[in-house]
Amino acid sequence: MQETPKPTKAILTRLKSSLDLPKNIINDIQASFPNALVIFPGDYKKILLFPRQISRVLWVRLEMSSKALQQDFFLAISKLIESLELKAIYTTGICFQGAYCTWEGFFDDLPQITAKDLETEFRKVATVQKVEITILEVA
Repeated sequence: MQETPKPTKAILTRLKSSLDLPKNIINDIQASFPNALVIFPGDYKKILLFPRQISRVLWVRLEMSSKALQQDFFLAISKLIESLELKAIYTTGICFQGAYCTWEGFFDDLPQITAKDLETEFRKVATVQKVEITILEVA
């Protein structure tokens, strides 16, 4: 029998250095997920929170010239993610910043591949000029 989906919950709260989330929501999340990936996109118009079982996340940031960006980029990225068996948590899509574009992806950490190897693989994607790999760990 299929479980009934839980309804969406929302709060409006004062923004301060520490956000208080309702205890019942935190308890529900912690029952299945001890950690959370929190992403603050550059415009700060939203905060993304992804409950996670894992304690390490790979953050991949690619930079390329907006003039060199082609549809092949998206196909190449998709194929690479699939071939590396990366499990995507969130990707930003392309963000244009003047003459440059950035693409970011957050992935469950894979113990079988190093950050250096990941950087090497992403550098192979045509048009990519800069690759940054950051490993986020629960403090």
